[in-house]
Amino acid sequence: SYVIHAPSIYSAVAITGLQIYKFGKSATVAYPEKNWFPTSHYDTIKKNKERGLHTLLFLDIKAEQGKYMTANEAMEILLQIEEKKKEEVFTEDTLVVVLARAGSLNPTIKAGYVKDMIKEDFGKQPHILIVPGRLHIVEAEYLVAFADAPEQILKEV
Repeated sequence: SYVIHAPSIYSAVAITGLQIYKFGKSATVAYPEKNWFPTSHYDTIKKNKERGLHTLLFLDIKAEQGKYMTANEAMEILLQIEEKKKEEVFTEDTLVVVLARAGSLNPTIKAGYVKDMIKEDFGKQPHILIVPGRLHIVEAEYLVAFADAPEQILKEV
């Protein structure tokens, strides 16, 4: 059996085990361009973290070029912003959740620290990147059981 989600990523992210009501403002990680390097998604993560809320990050799509951002590329971009801003918002020790192919019959859910996740292969896009806020114990247990999150996160709750 399988779950058929409503036609929205906001319902599909429930498969991660994160409580929907604990999501704050969402943001999009855009591909940097020659004279444009947006950082508003970094600021959104910061504000949500201050409130203990999860951040759902949409990843850029350049359809005309057939280019779909991977979660790995998004993490690299966020680390570049961290290097410039130095606000400890998104570091190699930040816990992230990647949801690939949400709503399909073969989604991938993986959680871990950026330093490990940035090397992972999440398979075919589309990908969604989630930066969890303050985790409830049930959320942490779910991530460990179903998303291969390190058991260490249970001690951080």
